[in-house]
Amino acid sequence: MKKILFASALLAASSTFAQTAPAASFYLGIDGNYLDLKIPRDSPPGGFNGRYESKDKTSAVRVFGGYQFTPNWAMELGYLSSGKFTMRETDAFGTIDADLKISGVELSGVYKFTEGVPGLFLKAGVTQLKAKGTVRDTAAGTGIVTTENGSTSGSGALFGIGYETRLTGNLDGRIGFTRYQRVAGENDANINSFYLGLKYNF
Repeated sequence: MKKILFASALLAASSTFAQTAPAASFYLGIDGNYLDLKIPRDSPPGGFNGRYESKDKTSAVRVFGGYQFTPNWAMELGYLSSGKFTMRETDAFGTIDADLKISGVELSGVYKFTEGVPGLFLKAGVTQLKAKGTVRDTAAGTGIVTTENGSTSGSGALFGIGYETRLTGNLDGRIGFTRYQRVAGENDANINSFYLGLKYNF
């Protein structure tokens, strides 16, 4: 009788452990992002008398996949592709139009709280982003247009906070904020990203 009770207790304990510590799993997801680019704006040179316009905000799509090692810890790989940031500067010499797009990969560690505020998560990691743009210089009077294309890439860092909750079955919803530091390796270029997304757990 004691052996039966002991075996029953072990079975109940293993069942409880299986419920509280699920097996590691893969997941995939997609985010819709609202990006706010933060770069220093140089003061116009002496004698500048014109107009400066810029669009520092745009949208972006991010796809990601990860591996949930434990209920708390995961490693996540993502790819980000933005819309256009634009700038226009006009003075007596003509008009300069520029546009810029950001794309690249990121790798981060994610810590998800299972107590206190279940679903809240923090993340931190590294990025390898590319900034690609076009500059068009239209001369006043002659209307001659000079176009230049260029790009730069480099590593940076990210950190963020978010919250996710189960929507149905294996599908989670996400909302969060990510700060990208040193975008494309540029020390003074940073991006604040606010996002909504979906995550599917396998």
